[in-house]
Amino acid sequence: MKSPFMGRKNKDAPDGDTGAGMDDVAIEVVTGDRRGAGTDCKVFVILHDDKGRTSPSLRLNKRFTTNCRAQTCTFRKNTGLPSLTSVSKIEFWLEKFGMGADWFVDRITVTVLATGKRSVFPLTRWVKPALDHTFMLTNDCLLPQETPNSLRAQRMTELGYKKAVYKYICNVPGGPAQVRRGSR
Repeated sequence: MKSPFMGRKNKDAPDGDTGAGMDDVAIEVVTGDRRGAGTDCKVFVILHDDKGRTSPSLRLNKRFTTNCRAQTCTFRKNTGLPSLTSVSKIEFWLEKFGMGADWFVDRITVTVLATGKRSVFPLTRWVKPALDHTFMLTNDCLLPQETPNSLRAQRMTELGYKKAVYKYICNVPGGPAQVRRGSR
């Protein structure tokens, strides 16, 4: 039986092109290999270049076979940004859909096809569907005191979640600390 979703793409367009212009970036998404790491949510990304320009939201899903555990997915997209040379920041988010909403992302790599410039965004974390977008800088491995002002609110929220998970209490004076009941 033929899928009803086949044939929606513009058949006269070159491979990977939907008729809206030529693809100018390749976005490689690596899902982690942890149990339950894949997602069936709708994943969106917005690219920011070094000139302060932003792309429209780009969807990073292809039906039901993408973003599975230990899988690398590559998406060729048209950003609509003329003369794009490099990507300095991304923002992405998940829309809650289906049973497997949480997603363990290892890294996202954006390659500008015209220049061959690669930007790596290492996440190595669980991402949950939320109203807020997650922002990442190229090679994002900053100490808290070196976090740019534009990302401080996001960093403080993430640290607040970690503090709530790792609350300890000492039930016996002079004894070892234990995890507070209900904190995990």
